[in-house]
Amino acid sequence: MKFPLPQNNRFYCFVLFVLPFLFFSENFLPGRLVLTSDQNISSITLQHEILVREGWKTCWSNVWWVGQSGGVPTLHMENLLVWLLPPVFYAKFSLPFYLAVGGLSAFAFGRSIRVRPIVALVFGLGWELVGSSLTDIQGGHHFRLFMLGVLPLMYLGLWRATQTGRLCGVLLASMTVTAMMGGLPDAAALLALGGVFFFIWMNASVLLTRRFWMQSVFGIVVTLALCAQILGSTIPSFRKLKSEDISLKTSETAQQGWDWHTQWSFPPEELLEMITPGFFGWQSMGADHPYWGRVGQTPGWETHHQGFRNFRIDNPTTGSAIMALALVGLLMCWRRRHGNDDLARMARCFSILALITFLLSMGRFFPPYRWFYDLIPSFGWRNPNKFFFTTSFCLVFLAGYGAQVVVEAIEKRSKDPASARLLRRIAGMWWKIAGVLLAGAIVVLVQQSDLILELTERSWTRQEAEVIVSGMGLSLLRATLFWGCWGGLVYAAWRNAGSSPARLPWLACAWIMISVGEMAFVASHYIDYFDYRRALEPHPLLRRVIDDGKRDIFRFKMVVSDSVLNDLYFLQITYHHIQLMDIPSASRIPDDYKRYFEELDHNPVLLWELTNVRYVLAQKAVAEQILRAYGKGRLEWVTDYTFESTGDNFSGFQVKEVPQDDPNSSYELLKLTNPLPRALVVPEIRFASDLNDLFEQMKGGKVNFQKTMLALAPSGALAPEPRTLAKDFGSQIKTYTNNRIVIETHSDQPAYLLLNDKYDSDWRATINGKPARIFRANFIMRGLEIPAGRSEVVFIYEMDRKLLIFTAIAWGAALLFGCLLCIFPGRRKVS
Repeated sequence: MKFPLPQNNRFYCFVLFVLPFLFFSENFLPGRLVLTSDQNISSITLQHEILVREGWKTCWSNVWWVGQSGGVPTLHMENLLVWLLPPVFYAKFSLPFYLAVGGLSAFAFGRSIRVRPIVALVFGLGWELVGSSLTDIQGGHHFRLFMLGVLPLMYLGLWRATQTGRLCGVLLASMTVTAMMGGLPDAAALLALGGVFFFIWMNASVLLTRRFWMQSVFGIVVTLALCAQILGSTIPSFRKLKSEDISLKTSETAQQGWDWHTQWSFPPEELLEMITPGFFGWQSMGADHPYWGRVGQTPGWETHHQGFRNFRIDNPTTGSAIMALALVGLLMCWRRRHGNDDLARMARCFSILALITFLLSMGRFFPPYRWFYDLIPSFGWRNPNKFFFTTSFCLVFLAGYGAQVVVEAIEKRSKDPASARLLRRIAGMWWKIAGVLLAGAIVVLVQQSDLILELTERSWTRQEAEVIVSGMGLSLLRATLFWGCWGGLVYAAWRNAGSSPARLPWLACAWIMISVGEMAFVASHYIDYFDYRRALEPHPLLRRVIDDGKRDIFRFKMVVSDSVLNDLYFLQITYHHIQLMDIPSASRIPDDYKRYFEELDHNPVLLWELTNVRYVLAQKAVAEQILRAYGKGRLEWVTDYTFESTGDNFSGFQVKEVPQDDPNSSYELLKLTNPLPRALVVPEIRFASDLNDLFEQMKGGKVNFQKTMLALAPSGALAPEPRTLAKDFGSQIKTYTNNRIVIETHSDQPAYLLLNDKYDSDWRATINGKPARIFRANFIMRGLEIPAGRSEVVFIYEMDRKLLIFTAIAWGAALLFGCLLCIFPGRRKVS
């Protein structure tokens, strides 16, 4: 007896394509948009403007710090779509489109390994809706979804290469790895390592043959060739974030580096999330059921309560539905007498790979991880929980294999007593798990008071503790219901397989609907919406800054610690092109930045004056302290703000300006009275013998930076100081764009131009059309010597574009070679 379900591939593909758009239906309402951390409509708008205006050139960005290289835009799907589509259209359709790509590619992988369409549907649904792989919405990075969406194509190509011995499959895998590299290179590299493990495992019997090594070498060469431009424009070390011409030593200790790299590790106790989604809460930013586990916790937080108590905004679970089938697949793949040999061997591969990657995703909670970290220099990527991307895929595959086992057992139930016993055992296993979960819910109910007390002792408020304990009980009861229902459905399928086979499609539909409903329910807790039209309006806390009225360019500094102001970073600043002097907490700053901020940290107002900061937004207590210590004659009060939370995920508070002495005020806006302008002509330059001497002069208070520039002693290329200092001098910015700045200067004597943007060796300058040498001024900024009289100074930023050209050629050659590999074997077969 065959399992009576539709066998039409097109029907299943249609379901997988439409489902994500239905899931994100609210995203298509007027003014609504999915909230992500760092890729919202304002960021996409800025990215769109840069690509349209600059094209595929290296772009200098002044949004953060005092300027940094943006790298060459990589050739991948996201940049192409951002370049072609209006920002709002892309923001609304990209996420469901990338999810649909994931579902369809997983379905194609399932069909390529010759499983039934209904089982391939399990692959597609599982990879579309569950796990940190494709529901990492608030983690930002739209393109991460596409990166993980095409992952099954890598395994599909490697599987085809294993079966046919041809290079077409290897070429597909190489192109897929390169496409993933455009998202997150470190995560893509980890996913590619999983593919290497899979390819070696599936070719274990032919490792010494010429075919295996020819395929391996071909795949490595093609992958490296295609990845060259992406690595060159994405990996920080390739972008020369380290200082080039000044020897600097980082002050970071080995322990601090370890803590930073492993902060987002997967605690072992969160395995319970696989069976009981929501037991540890949903996300750290959710008030209805806050996350209370240890992901993202700053090392030592429990001792000194500094840094993150925890921080999780992505989905760490594959969901109960997938885990139920994955348990079946895991147990059955090691029974050698059962099922398709190739499929069972593949399932064993993925079971071992799931174990390895899960252990590595534990990071600092898995002691051997420190050995790898210390022994392997390239092992220091941030966030070990990125290994869990591969774990998620392995569990989805095992779930598909488990579905195959269940379907085959139902088909053979009437003729094979072993299949009947297997179905009863599966149902019994799931009912036992449901019983354990129910017992856990009863324990939580009985121990409710003690659990609340324990959480309050760990610095949670009583109200938060009550919500957390209530959520623990509800999650256990919900999981009990789901596991019990799935056991009941398998039991019903066993009972009806022989007597009433017409009921099997209805039972299968019930399974799919309950499973999809459970997966969608879990994923929905990591998806929030906001009114994107508000992102395109001036923020109340920035309205005074945006409406400054002066046409010259200045920077803005925020001294804030409250998370309610996060949207100032990600949803406002970039769109309004307000340049910040802040450093994002997640960034690995260059050595010269780090030295600069460390040296001047003792006098923040001096730092702000030198970096062209005009406004400072600070919390009330901090602002008053700064005014008392440094503010005399240098800072003036503008206004105080008070706010009330509205519970909204975007601009989630109402802002009101209040008098300075208002007891309810929370933030103050301060204005610097005499910051250095963006472009400044100075008549004098002073040379320091070394870096220490330079910083001593800078901090000594004896240098008038409005008229004097500091630099290291010249190496022969810089002219000596003018004998007669200029008395009539000035500058005016005529053009200021990302990659081109035009400044008109005048001076009655030779002088020096200071541009308060960060120095970088890839900037070029001309004075009246003739090349001019740029040097480090005031340690971190740009300076150059200008002649007497009127001059036009042009700064141009453009890195070598050979990598971009090389990538275009490599992709073209790969596509052409792939077509030839497909055409000529086909012609021989026809002949």
